[in-house]
Amino acid sequence: MDQLTIITFAQNASSARRYEVLIWRAIMNYNVWISLLSVLIMAGGLGGVLYIVIKKQATINNKMIQFLAVGLVLPLLVALGSMNTLGRETIGTLLGVVIGYVLSGFGKE
Repeated sequence: MDQLTIITFAQNASSARRYEVLIWRAIMNYNVWISLLSVLIMAGGLGGVLYIVIKKQATINNKMIQFLAVGLVLPLLVALGSMNTLGRETIGTLLGVVIGYVLSGFGKE
């Protein structure tokens, strides 16, 4: 092997290793996994409510709206909080609002 071939091989190996590291970092990035899990939770909650409404001919009542609020807002807060899009104070405030909304109807029953 001549010297040019060795240099080219070394550059290709270095480039391949760099791409391998970038792919590994993308896979291990927990923000992506938390966001995907949040989307799956939101889709499951919405799909469950739609299943109940369509298949069982149920009406949308206050409990379903509260379930959707929790099932859509809380995973969204977790995803946005893990990506540092929302600050700690904002997340705490929004969690308080959601919990207050969900628990507000229990005294009337």
